[in-house]
Amino acid sequence: MTSIIMAIVAVIIIVVALSSVSYVVIVVIIIIITITIIIIIIIIVAIMSGVILHSVSVHVMTTAMPHGSRNDGPQESRTGAEKVERFHTSETAPMRVF
Repeated sequence: MTSIIMAIVAVIIIVVALSSVSYVVIVVIIIIITITIIIIIIIIVAIMSGVILHSVSVHVMTTAMPHGSRNDGPQESRTGAEKVERFHTSETAPMRVF
């Protein structure tokens, strides 16, 4: 990021040295460049914070969700076989066609 800024400053210095431009034009160019740099930084920060927020929210969702199916009731920690057995014997289980 700093190398980009240094390159822009070098270009401005070269332009000023080559041509006798009025100071107003130089100031306007510097303002435009700084605004674009600030916008780029804001976009990068927004993308990074968005990724961080997304990963945190996914982590919270996965940890906050109760383990097992919704029909388990108060007992959340069951083995896989008990879960399957309860699922097939519960009222909400799909009808099994034999």
